[in-house]
Amino acid sequence: MPIKRVRKTAGGEPMYGGIPLSRWIRDFREGGFETRIAAAEAIEAMGPETRGAVPALVGLLQGKETGLFPTACRTLGAIGKDASAKDPEEGIRFAAEDALGSLGKKR
Repeated sequence: MPIKRVRKTAGGEPMYGGIPLSRWIRDFREGGFETRIAAAEAIEAMGPETRGAVPALVGLLQGKETGLFPTACRTLGAIGKDASAKDPEEGIRFAAEDALGSLGKKR
């Protein structure tokens, strides 16, 4: 998915489709399967400005919902190298680095 020009709320929060990042993150954490896919795709479209979504994305990769793994990995890839540099929890940072590192590997 190509990264689109990101609009921001008056408070500076990135938005996609008129919806702020915090809402997309909440939908990703709490929604059903289709809602979570849509939220991840919105976060992916916003690209690097969405590093606040990293804990939710990496948390998913540490769980058992394997159907969402490809979407979470693509989204982490769209966030880029900042996906591992902004989270204070070392375990999450290393998991993000692993996910990002595996994106370029051939199977």
